[in-house]
Parts: sequence; C-alpha cells; structure tokens
Amino acid sequence: ARDIKRELGVPGERIRVIPLAADSQFRPAASDEDRQAVEATRRRYGLERPYILNTGGLDVRKQVGKIVEGFARARGSLREDYDLVIVGRAHTDNPRMYPPLDRLIRRFGLADRVRLVGAVADDEFVALYRGAEFFVFASLYGGFGLTPLEAMACGTPVISSGRTSLAEVVGDAGIIIEPEPRAIAEAIVRLGNDAALRRELSEHGLERARLFSWERTTAQTLDAYCAALGAPVGAR
Repeated sequence: ARDIKRELGVPGERIRVIPLAADSQFRPAASDEDRQAVEATRRRYGLERPYILNTGGLDVRKQVGKIVEGFARARGSLREDYDLVIVGRAHTDNPRMYPPLDRLIRRFGLADRVRLVGAVADDEFVALYRGAEFFVFASLYGGFGLTPLEAMACGTPVISSGRTSLAEVVGDAGIIIEPEPRAIAEAIVRLGNDAALRRELSEHGLERARLFSWERTTAQTLDAYCAALGAPVGAR
C-alpha cells in the first residue's frame, strides 16, 4: 500500500489492504497417516539429518543464494548437523532472473548438505514443511508472504526477511531479519541451537496463522467491491 501511494500517487483512502491465507492443507501433522507421509517424503529425498527448509521460488528477488551463504557461515556454530533443503525450480534459463546455485554450493563445500529437490507434489510440499526443524525466507520484496504463513500454519518455526509486507504477516511469531548472509547465519545459529525457542515459535506461529483465513479474505474483498459500487457494505 505504501508503494502504491508513493509510486502511483493513489490516495490512501482508495486503497484496501486485504490479507490472504494459507490453504487448509497446511497444518501440523495430527495423525499417524500425516507422520508416515513426513517419513516417506524424507526417505524419498534422502533426508536423514534434521533440515532447514526454504520454499517460495528461485528468482533473484528471493535471494536463495544468500540463504546458502548464511547456512555456510552458520554451520561451524551449530550443535547439530543440519541439511538445507531448497524447494523450487527455475522457470527460464535466464541466469540474471534465476541465478544458478550449483557453483555457489560447491564453493562453500556444501554439495552433501544443500538439497535442491526441485518442484514437488502438493502432498510432499506439506510433508516437507511439517518435517523441517525451521523455515528460512530472505526475500527482498513480498506482495504478501504466503510461504512463511504456510510454514507457521504447519507449526514450523520461521526466520523471515522483514522487507515490505513480510513483517506484517509474520509479526512477532518468527525471527525477523535483514536479508543478508550475516544476519541469516546469526538467526540460523540462534534457532538451530535452541530447541525451546523452536517450540515457542512453533506455538506462536500457529496462533498467528489462525488470524488469517480465506473467509476473512472473501468478506473483505466483497466489502471493497460493495464500496466501489456504492452498495451497502456486506451486501449479498
């Protein structure tokens, strides 16, 4: 909303900010079937160690390379031996839009610790969230911030950039950072070495995620349409 006002000169009273929500499939593992799906997905991708998860795409804006560098910096200070699992694929061969990660991974000696799993099926996507020790997101710009919200809805602790809309979505239920390698590394060490903090953020993240619902999104969108048409707000 601030960008629209600043860049386009649209008055604030003409802007409605309507949050999105995580799909209902994003929830903690609550049954034996859910837990078996997590284990099956771990076996499919050879994830024998605890892992840190990143999802949301590989385009340059998401700064996945900065996460790889932050993970490399953090490893020597972590008490457990973590893997970093990155979900997503490049949609074009343009290296400026999708910077290659393989060379960076080799440069930091992380070939056996960073797992590039590509695009995954929806059920595996949810299982990867559920099985992760925590989630890291370093985007420079978020239109909303759906992937951190999906992680929180699964009970997965979150480290997130605070840029644009992201801090509004995560709130105080995650660790908010500047999206640069040193800050990423410090947050990974802090969360990776503190199981109590992970449990606390898991609980707070679930509470935070419950504040967002598609019913709320629908109602607020309808109210905006009614206001634009001069109809009574909430009219059906």
